[in-house]
Amino acid sequence: MSTGSPEPRPRSARPYRYVQRMRDRYGVWRHYLRRRGFKRVALSGLYGSEEFAESYRLAIGGGLAVAPREIGANRTKPGTLGALIVSYFASKHWTDDLAKNSRSTRRPILEKLRTGPWGPVMVSDLKLKHVRAMIDAESGHQKKHALKAVRGFFRFAIEIELIEEDPSAGLRLRLAPTDGYHSWEAAEIERFRDHWPLGTEPRLTLELALETASRRTEITRIGRQHVKAGRIRVARVKGCNAVDIPISPALQAALDAMPRNEHLTYLVNAKGQPYSAEQLGIKFAEWATEAGLPSRCRLHGLRKARTAQLASKGAAAHLIMAITGHKSLSEVQRYADKFNRREAADAAMALLQSSGAKAAGLTVDDLIEIITRAATEREQKCKTA
Repeated sequence: MSTGSPEPRPRSARPYRYVQRMRDRYGVWRHYLRRRGFKRVALSGLYGSEEFAESYRLAIGGGLAVAPREIGANRTKPGTLGALIVSYFASKHWTDDLAKNSRSTRRPILEKLRTGPWGPVMVSDLKLKHVRAMIDAESGHQKKHALKAVRGFFRFAIEIELIEEDPSAGLRLRLAPTDGYHSWEAAEIERFRDHWPLGTEPRLTLELALETASRRTEITRIGRQHVKAGRIRVARVKGCNAVDIPISPALQAALDAMPRNEHLTYLVNAKGQPYSAEQLGIKFAEWATEAGLPSRCRLHGLRKARTAQLASKGAAAHLIMAITGHKSLSEVQRYADKFNRREAADAAMALLQSSGAKAAGLTVDDLIEIITRAATEREQKCKTA
């Protein structure tokens, strides 16, 4: 398929019969061989180029589909890291197995490796120390994304029998501990609600994110077709389970206050099209700033806030998972442990005032540990019940 705007061709010449020219949604011209009785075939290369002529010759000769040339293939040497990345981009491991967001995150990392000093290096020569150097070139938590990216194409290299072992195996990252996105506090949520009343898009966005504990990607896909009989179904991403949860009064009020649109999503941009996840994230940051909230208040923090609220109410981890869609207990357990310890601290201070605790010589830390352990044991019993 062509990747640029071709020169206008004389109508009388018609050097290539049965060729149909179409402009795609990105403004790029695409060419197809279209003959009656044959399946339409995409043609690669710029119109009139040698690559185009070759793809046309093959297609017209046997009606065969001609795969577009892999980007960068003519600038890479077989067996090198650059060639591996080019092949990886064209494989199902990349196009089918990875979500769009993952591809968007990893492509810049891999392109930097392909076009940089590592590109000409033979994959068979790579060792653990070399992979560590690749990862160390990134900063902060970008290293985590880089490691996931290189492990993806090393798995592909093993499958195509370019290498026998993953040179990144055994590499462990030591990142500075962080709580990630800020979990909104109750006062911050109320401040946003006070500034953006019902019937506004910012308010609906907040209620969708908070009341359904959804990520920005998930919010952009929610529409009235997902609501039925007082419940809302949310398709989760990042390997989480889809959820079907009751609509809260706050979310129902926000939905009812919005004018009905004819789109399949509740949220649409100024052009009447669904937001992309990135667009919505940027827009929501602007709305939060306009409401007078600090820069730490971002859209994903509302999902964390809902999870934290559930944990603070004593919800067991498996009940929280039914709302958030998490498949693993580990992430949910972090919220539960955090709030179990907060409540344990309150209970410990009360117990410390009792004569029994004083007589036993227990400190606040001792009591927190005892109460937290008991809360964890109760939760384990709930999961096995």
